[in-house]
Amino acid sequence: MANLQQARQAGKKLLSTLPLLRALCIKGGHLCEEEAEIVDLLLVRTNATDLEDIEEECQYHPRLKTMNSHGTGCTFASAFTAFHARSNNYVEAFTRTVIYLATLLSESRALKISQGNGPLLHHLMN
Repeated sequence: MANLQQARQAGKKLLSTLPLLRALCIKGGHLCEEEAEIVDLLLVRTNATDLEDIEEECQYHPRLKTMNSHGTGCTFASAFTAFHARSNNYVEAFTRTVIYLATLLSESRALKISQGNGPLLHHLMN
């Protein structure tokens, strides 16, 4: 996907084809890769009977240059699940997940772990 609008359209299409799906997160790290800012997107179905009733939440944060980004998708999914289990609130879980992942990327970026794309360094988080 090239931009946020295409990601939004793809997400809404996915929500419309999977009526039991309540929420969908789209990480923006691969959208507009030349931009200095990343936007992550949350789409939430607010009405189970109206498949078109979808709210969205965007979180903007700086794009960090790092060689340690392997595992961002799994980490995002796990953190979102944990935060949602604690709060039962999609927007709160999404916001906390974006902050957590941005902090983890920032903490991991200065270290050289491998020759290629190294892992996130979860142990650096307090």
